[in-house]
Amino acid sequence: MARIFVTGGAGFIGSTYVRHLVDASDDEITVFDALTYAGRRENLDGLIDGHRVRLVVGDVADRDAVRSAIAGHDLVARRGREPRRPLAAGPRRVRPHELRRHQRRVRRGEASRRGAVPARLHR
Repeated sequence: MARIFVTGGAGFIGSTYVRHLVDASDDEITVFDALTYAGRRENLDGLIDGHRVRLVVGDVADRDAVRSAIAGHDLVARRGREPRRPLAAGPRRVRPHELRRHQRRVRRGEASRRGAVPARLHR
């Protein structure tokens, strides 16, 4: 049995992934989601039991929140996404949500490199 940390697991795609994990394994799952954009508690109705599946509300851009929530997990699965601007729109300033997305990637990588989580699952 593994302990899996799923970022963005309260969105449509992330919650479908969590349902698949619940049906196909006996793994313990922590859903880490800021509940913004597509993330909703309702997407996890019937799954969160506090033992096998639990929800931690937090932003992956918050280093301390990620560090405390990810401790003790075996795997990380990224499922969250923020909407992107089409490349065809041309050059422009970096927007705040793009900077946050970059910060999130850096923090997830830091946690993995430090050995807090031995492996990452990719899309």
